[in-house]
Amino acid sequence: MDELPEFDEIGEMFVDGLKILVVGIVYAIPVWIIATIIGLITGTGMGTTTTSLDPTMMWAVLGSSIVFIIVALIVGLVEIMAIVNMAYYNGELGAAFRFSEILDRIAQIGWGKYIATYIVIAVIGFIAFLIGWLTMLILIGFILLPLIIVPYITMFSSRAIALLFASTEEAIE
Repeated sequence: MDELPEFDEIGEMFVDGLKILVVGIVYAIPVWIIATIIGLITGTGMGTTTTSLDPTMMWAVLGSSIVFIIVALIVGLVEIMAIVNMAYYNGELGAAFRFSEILDRIAQIGWGKYIATYIVIAVIGFIAFLIGWLTMLILIGFILLPLIIVPYITMFSSRAIALLFASTEEAIE
């Protein structure tokens, strides 16, 4: 389907947005828990700070930061596919939490191909952001960034992920 959907069901779209918000919050919970545990273990969270330059503590903070980033990236990748799975099932909230189905979809795509797609999206998004930011210096960026670049990158990334998701249809059926 190459046609854009009509934007005539504003109330329904608002509810869909709330569903996506709920999915985002639920998927963020494990990341928040891990961040809290890391902060408590290293003493860097919840307003506490370490003033010593103890190498052991520095390595602990670095290692735990790397673990946190990896967990956040994995959860983020699964979350995006969960939202696509929910959209595939016409907004059924429970579809976003069918973990085995979501992980099967990602496995069908291939983790490498899936991550590579996100890297490409991130690089294109970063370049577009830089262009927008640099053009803000000449005032045109105030229009270019929010009205052209951000919507285009959002559509590009959504289309890329939807095509990856659709590629698994043949393999699953």
